[in-house]
Amino acid sequence: MAAVERCSDELTDRAHKIRDTAGAISSAISRTHGWTGKAHEACETSYEKEKNELTIWDSGTDEAGASLLRYAKVLEAELRIIEEVRAQAKELWAMYCSLSAEERRHEARFYAAEVAFLSFRYDKALDGIEEQAAITAAEVRAALYFTPEDIQKNADGSTTDVGDTTALTSEQIARILEQLADPSQSLIEPDQGSLGDCHLLASLNAYDHTPEGRAYLASLISPHHATNGTVDGFLVRFPGLNGGTPFLVKEILTHGNKRLGGGIDAASIFEMAYIKAHPGGTKSGLLSGGASGSLSAITMREISGSGSSVNLDFFRGKENAQQAAIDAIRDGKPVVAEAMPDLMTPNNNITVTVDGQPTKITLPDMHVYTVIGADADGVTLSNPWGKNNSPGAPSVGPAFTMTWKDFHAQFTDITVGATPWTK
Repeated sequence: MAAVERCSDELTDRAHKIRDTAGAISSAISRTHGWTGKAHEACETSYEKEKNELTIWDSGTDEAGASLLRYAKVLEAELRIIEEVRAQAKELWAMYCSLSAEERRHEARFYAAEVAFLSFRYDKALDGIEEQAAITAAEVRAALYFTPEDIQKNADGSTTDVGDTTALTSEQIARILEQLADPSQSLIEPDQGSLGDCHLLASLNAYDHTPEGRAYLASLISPHHATNGTVDGFLVRFPGLNGGTPFLVKEILTHGNKRLGGGIDAASIFEMAYIKAHPGGTKSGLLSGGASGSLSAITMREISGSGSSVNLDFFRGKENAQQAAIDAIRDGKPVVAEAMPDLMTPNNNITVTVDGQPTKITLPDMHVYTVIGADADGVTLSNPWGKNNSPGAPSVGPAFTMTWKDFHAQFTDITVGATPWTK
């Protein structure tokens, strides 16, 4: 406990030093009135950026110190209970040892009940320490977290940092709480942003398409309370990622997923937590250890904590993949499919059925879709973009149906996720 308190004091002291450094830089900049030109402009631009970073660092370090101090208080209270239980157990044992064999038989139920109660209190205290330790770790990580820069060049020559974040508003938090309280309604209607995380959004959407899947997703998110008791964010656990440790989300990605039609939904919260779980942030998973461009089978396992089934849609495997999708939809399992038209066919444009009408759409390469329907006649998919591009025409809605023949020509695999609620 003393070590935790020392660490808290050290973080608080560092926050003061960061504040002093920010003040010194500000003072130095204020004395450059006579300096003009591009160099001065560049210096001021750099200062503004660093000032924002220092402000976040200062506030975060203070928050981390306060979080450790709260943990120390919880630890002290729970350890006090453990010591009480140990003392009571010692006293109970002494009483039991003083009894005759006949008295022990007569009082057996009493002593068994007392032992069970003491065991319950002991285990509850240990669980409290473990749970608060996990929450504190999430709070400290969140307080000291900076999303890695992911600078992308736009068509007009400007640049965007895809890793930029925006704090959750009280209205957004209230909306998410309302959603989580009623998982009978859809939690997720993805409108993918600038991140390459279609594998995540399509997989979440697949779980969202059954009542059991929605209830399961809702169980992975819990509200986080500030010291004044208000909800200031969400704790998110991925059972198959980082040992199921929680990640605290108080912000969303500025250029990330939004709810189809506007606003945000639970997918935005999952997305931010998923980014925090990867050291590379929004960057490529293959090259930088980020969250973009992963395989659906891995993502499904991370969401469920159990292995998924990958069915390759090649040669003789086509029939097996088709049947796997049909069976999974019938059994209420989450299903996704990956398109690779650049590899499979010379043309990415294909005629499908949208809202009952034949419509030509463009299938992007290496893109993951949610399978929302499948039978012997064909398969219905949903694009996590929240739309489908139509060549030479306005975009159309996210859902479309295609024949199995066309599916086999454009897609490479079917992935079926696990259903933890059936265990």
